[in-house]
Amino acid sequence: MFLLGGYLPTIKGYLSNNFILDEHRSLLVALQSMNTPRAEFATLYFKGNIYVLGGEGLDEGEESKTQ
Repeated sequence: MFLLGGYLPTIKGYLSNNFILDEHRSLLVALQSMNTPRAEFATLYFKGNIYVLGGEGLDEGEESKTQ
């Protein structure tokens, strides 16, 4: 199982962190982060690679959006 990116309302920010569940040790193990923090995206795991498509996020230099 993978845990990828997302939006954290408490800091009003998008995340680029990625983790995989190590079932034997019951731990989340950090993976390489996404280049662009984002949420609400589609994910494909294919031949050992994770592909993240679409979603919403902020480009570098763009300010956080407040609602």
